[in-house]
Amino acid sequence: MATQLAFNLDDRPRPRLARHTDPVTSHKAAAKIEPKLGSQCSVLLGLVEAHPGLTSAELAKLTPWPIDTRRHTAAKRLSVLRDRVKRVRNGDIRKCHVTGEEAMTWWPITNHNP
Repeated sequence: MATQLAFNLDDRPRPRLARHTDPVTSHKAAAKIEPKLGSQCSVLLGLVEAHPGLTSAELAKLTPWPIDTRRHTAAKRLSVLRDRVKRVRNGDIRKCHVTGEEAMTWWPITNHNP
């Protein structure tokens, strides 16, 4: 397992977790997940750096998260790392060893300056 990195989303644009028009249940779920965002992104960034070229399902299998939520959580945090934080990118599409379906691979952006 990759070492967890110090990673903080506080100084970056935050993804909107719930729209103002969303029901109260969405806002409650957003409040529950918000404290976990940084650590989940750290875990995934460490995994992408240690295992470049894996699919999100393959990366999810390496996480310490509960089996029933890890696939969804990994996909969400990878998109944050790609779209908001700009620390990972998509690579080629290939057959995933977990799902058996064609899937995008994930690669670290190596020219990042902390």
